[in-house]
Amino acid sequence: MINLYTYHLPFNKPFSTGSGTYIERSGVIVRFQQGDIDAISEAAPLPGYSPDSLKEVQSYLAENRSSIDQFFRSNFELSSLIFWLNGLPELPSLQFAISTLGIDIFCQRNEILLSKLTGRFPNQHLQINGVIGTGSPKELIGKAEKLKVDGITILKCKVSKSPSELADTLLEINETIPGLRFRLDANQSWPIDKVEEFSALFDELPIDYIEEPTVHQTEKELDAIIAACRLPVALDESIVNARALKKLAKREDITAFIIKPSKIGNILDLFDTFRARDHLINRCVFTTLLESGVGRKIVAKTAAFFGSKNMAHGLMTGALFADDLVEGPNTVDGVMNMEDSIGFGVRFQNINQQLVEQVT
Repeated sequence: MINLYTYHLPFNKPFSTGSGTYIERSGVIVRFQQGDIDAISEAAPLPGYSPDSLKEVQSYLAENRSSIDQFFRSNFELSSLIFWLNGLPELPSLQFAISTLGIDIFCQRNEILLSKLTGRFPNQHLQINGVIGTGSPKELIGKAEKLKVDGITILKCKVSKSPSELADTLLEINETIPGLRFRLDANQSWPIDKVEEFSALFDELPIDYIEEPTVHQTEKELDAIIAACRLPVALDESIVNARALKKLAKREDITAFIIKPSKIGNILDLFDTFRARDHLINRCVFTTLLESGVGRKIVAKTAAFFGSKNMAHGLMTGALFADDLVEGPNTVDGVMNMEDSIGFGVRFQNINQQLVEQVT
């Protein structure tokens, strides 16, 4: 049986990104039960960032609950799951939820560990980065101090169209809190003719990379950005689906690919991409899309199998919520401890029932 549950999780305080400012996070938990099988997943489009909306995803799930249930009750194979998913709407959040739910059902039904399904052993110790976001110099310094105490040494911050103040603040942080490294996220906000000038402001800082300094539509435009930028370049918004990742993976001048599974959609497409391009894993940094603990656990488990072992991942966003559906993986000194599991290992019985409302 398929059941749907909605949630609304307030942030500790308004959270700002390049796509807007968020007061709360909303999504749908999809649950399938049959005998001993009890699997869940999450669909949570992020307004202003995801190409789909919560309303259209929730409507599709409600209207097609019976057909989804019918397929999952069958003794399907992975090949038939892939074929069936190809017939669903190309809504990334929907595809992410249904594909991960299908994997979990398949693994539970056949008692299969994810390591057997993926053909890989998980990285049991995932490095994670912290987010200091935006704010006054005093606020950013305070966030950096707290994260360093918690063992987080890779810090991500947003870069505005006027980055000189941030550069000065990071220089101060670097001088007063030794041992930190920084990641910049410009959200494509820099004018192309300012990329060299703006990136030079950070010359004296330990910068891992800058994500998407400016907008590009063609390979030639991307060439120009990389040539002008004095910092290593990572791609985020450009990775709209698995096909885009496959194409961009050919480039050796990209330092990191930022992977948000719930934005890419069908996670089996992602699995297939990595199986054919094992070397790509070394440059892949997985991050959440501000999902609840349910989605974050699925993303973290995917990162354990297909993320870089040498780069920190953006999986710590649960700290942004006042409360959460489930507790995240155990994290100690900037390392998230992961284990192999039958499916993704997230179960409905562990959810805080007071934070979800069943859709009748």
